[in-house]
Amino acid sequence: MMTAARAASPRGRTSPLEVLRHDPAVYATGRVWSEKVEALWGADQAAFATLTPRGNVTVVHGSGHNVYRDAQAVSVTAVRQVLKALVTRQ
Repeated sequence: MMTAARAASPRGRTSPLEVLRHDPAVYATGRVWSEKVEALWGADQAAFATLTPRGNVTVVHGSGHNVYRDAQAVSVTAVRQVLKALVTRQ
């Protein structure tokens, strides 16, 4: 799946990207899915972040699937950082 996305991505693209990842411990406690699926999910999110040299993955401790609800301050900070980087071209 990521191979197709990478192939479609323009070379040299430098847009900032912040991937906020749920806390794997929250999913393990709730037995949301298996360790294998968790590992694949994490690997896919890490690969997604590599589509741009300015991609980053942050695990948000204590959050579940809805990171934006579980960690509102972290989510808002991430959005502001990406917007600032776009506006100032940093």
